Amino acid sequence: MEPDHGGAIHLYSGIPIVGKDYFSNEMWLHGGESGGQQLKLAFLSGGAPVAEVHVSELLPEGIAPGEWVKVEASLETLDLADTVFDVIVIADASGVRPGSPLSG
Repeated sequence: MEPDHGGAIHLYSGIPIVGKDYFSNEMWLHGGESGGQQLKLAFLSGGAPVAEVHVSELLPEGIAPGEWVKVEASLETLDLADTVFDVIVIADASGVRPGSPLSG
């Protein structure tokens, strides 16, 4: 996935995920050619958002160009320990949308 222009990837489980059954969500992100991707991680239940965090909050040093970095989001910190969700979204958080003067 190339995170720009509002792009996102939706990971749908097909069954409810009970937050207390898991400690965290871990993922590896690649910095691509330029690094500095602005991403957010969102959890949905039946299409409704139940939690969201910007990757910059989890990884203050950012994502370096050409490097892989592991990002971990604690479900307890996101108040998901007692929540059921069925979708995890990794999305562009740059605020640049198609058709804006800043879009390529």
